[in-house]
Order: sequence, then structure tokens, then C-alpha cells
Amino acid sequence: MIRNLLSADSDESERSRGVSPVIGVILMVAITIILAAVIGAFVLGFGTDTETPPNTAWDSSQDPVSIGDDGLESDDDLNVTFTLETTDRTIDGSNLNVVLTGDGEVDGDDIDLNDETYSAGSSIVVGTADNVDVDITDTEGINPDDQIRIVWEGDDTSSTLTIHTIN
Repeated sequence: MIRNLLSADSDESERSRGVSPVIGVILMVAITIILAAVIGAFVLGFGTDTETPPNTAWDSSQDPVSIGDDGLESDDDLNVTFTLETTDRTIDGSNLNVVLTGDGEVDGDDIDLNDETYSAGSSIVVGTADNVDVDITDTEGINPDDQIRIVWEGDDTSSTLTIHTIN
């Protein structure tokens, strides 16, 4: 013991004894800061998921069942009824849009889906006759193989829910 007091090694060991607790405290502070940053990112919304489209199954029927090779004449009616068979949640009509491919046009001002909600068994009628949900304005431009799509649009994404090909 006296030898330890008189030796130079004694001073060295006393000075190095305090290093381990200091390193431990620094590591604990660093881990705390990292955890606070990760938790803060989730609280501030950096870790939020985007809205996903609903999982749905649709059935569609066309009246008349088929149109001629020359397409529709101006006085012909065409109605396509989309029936929502199954869905994993109620769909707000303001998230739905109707898209017609080909030369026909959908009257964007006459899409009456915004005030509706859609669940299994609900229907959307797209066509030229009276009492439709979505009015097709240019019937002469509709030909066989044109498509009508029901599209779900979220804040950051969109997805085609169903497609009907005109017969």
C-alpha cells in the first residue's frame, strides 16, 4: 500500500478512473438525443402513411347490350351501371371520378357523385339517358372498345377501381 502511494503509477490510475463514467454519460446523452429525434419525427408527421385506395370488387352492365360498329348515333341512349359488389370501407363520392376513353366526353360539371357515399350494393349509372349519375355529352364519339373507368383519387395517390369496355 505504501508502495502504491509512493509510485508514479498511482497518479496515473487515479486520473484514468474518472474516464469510464464520463464516456458512459456521453453515450447515454447521445442515445437519448437519437431517441428524441426519432420520436419527434413521428409526432410531427414524418412517419405517417399516405391514404390508400379502397379494396373493391365491381360489376358492370351495359344497356343496350351492344352498339353497332359505327358507334352511337346522336339520338341513341347508352347506360352503363357500375355496382359495387364488395368494399373494405365506405367510399366518399368526392374521391371518385369517371373517365371515358375514346372520342366521347363526360360532362365534368354533371358528375353527381360528391354528395354520395358508396358501400356494397351501391350503384353508379354512367350514360346518356335521364336520371344518370354521370352524363355522357358526346354520344356520337362513343365506339365499341372505348372504356369507362371509375377512378379513386386521394390526396397523394389515385387508383382505377374498375373498367368497363363498351361492347
